[in-house]
Amino acid sequence: MASHGDATKRLVSRFQSLTDALDSIIMKDRKPETIGIRDDLLKPENILMLLLVADVLVPINRFSMFLQNKNLIYGDIRRKFNQLLEKIEQLQTDDGTF
Repeated sequence: MASHGDATKRLVSRFQSLTDALDSIIMKDRKPETIGIRDDLLKPENILMLLLVADVLVPINRFSMFLQNKNLIYGDIRRKFNQLLEKIEQLQTDDGTF
């Protein structure tokens, strides 16, 4: 099963194909549900959140995989966690927002 990070990255990489496919379906059937999905997907705030989540989940997933390692060295946890925080802080703007 894919992680949320992997799924989000795939969605971002296939975003144009997905919207094109939805447009094709809408041209054929005009179902309100399909139109609603496309409209929700194209809302600027949803696009921004999708991109943000894709960026933030990459370092979080790496840290999670580190914690799941069967040969985990507990002394490395603080260092890896600090690296995670640094990467997330790099994504923030000067005013504290993403």
